[in-house]
Amino acid sequence: MKSPELTAELIKKIAHELGSTLVGITRLNPDWVYLHPLTRRGFENVDEPLEVPKHWEYAIVVGTPMSWDPLYANPNYGTSMDAYARSRIVAARLVAFIKKLGYAARPHIPGNSYDLMVPPICVDAGIGEQGRHSVVITPELGCNFRPAVVTTNLPVKPDKPIDIGVQDFCKHCKICAENCPAGAIATGEKVEVRGYRRYHLNAAKCNNFWNSTLGSMGCRLCIAVCPYTRKANWLHKTALKVTTNDPTGLSDRVLTGLQDSLYPGPDPQSYYIPSLGGENASYREPPWWLKTEDFVDM
Repeated sequence: MKSPELTAELIKKIAHELGSTLVGITRLNPDWVYLHPLTRRGFENVDEPLEVPKHWEYAIVVGTPMSWDPLYANPNYGTSMDAYARSRIVAARLVAFIKKLGYAARPHIPGNSYDLMVPPICVDAGIGEQGRHSVVITPELGCNFRPAVVTTNLPVKPDKPIDIGVQDFCKHCKICAENCPAGAIATGEKVEVRGYRRYHLNAAKCNNFWNSTLGSMGCRLCIAVCPYTRKANWLHKTALKVTTNDPTGLSDRVLTGLQDSLYPGPDPQSYYIPSLGGENASYREPPWWLKTEDFVDM
């Protein structure tokens, strides 16, 4: 390859042509590789430490958003796997392209085909910033972005992390924590987790609610209520620009208040299914094509 800069431009163009919405590149930080391989990955002994292959020098992040209307309507509508399936296809085709260039490449796709912690890699690759809810918030899609990662030794110029004001905004917002049915998202300050400061997520509580809902792979509520997760219209773009460039933090509080006023949600406990004391509540009115009673005799 003639230069890492040109190669990076080529990879991004090809990834977009293959269907990726966003693309970012970084050198792979070994801290983001799991110490042990995930179960169901075919390793004979998952208790043995995972040896990081030498060709995992760079990480290329690709991905697509989930369908907006089901995401906004109800935690149980659809699954994250819809977008992950599209991202899986993009990653697999990008791997094939890189191998044709003569370099090693390996796709990593959630839910069970990866050996990496994906959010911090997205941060390093300039895709977005990690929010209070532990999900990466992008300037283009908010946190409605389902990523896949390709590790490779193809020499490419890395991108740089970005600052769109998420860290300051999340200090004051807390909407995701207040709306979390499981109470899994912390309302306090950042804490140190394995040597890095971040907002703590109680993964056990999150996972328990996730697996108790009516739909398969349920609950994306923290993504739906996040003020950053809005379709890209002029109003959303203006609000993002204002908060990013306001050092006082006043716009953060104003926009958070508007969010509470314009998009009120039910009590978090009502999102539980009836057998667990809830009503399987919707966050917003579902789109017409998801109203079963309009098409099927109940």
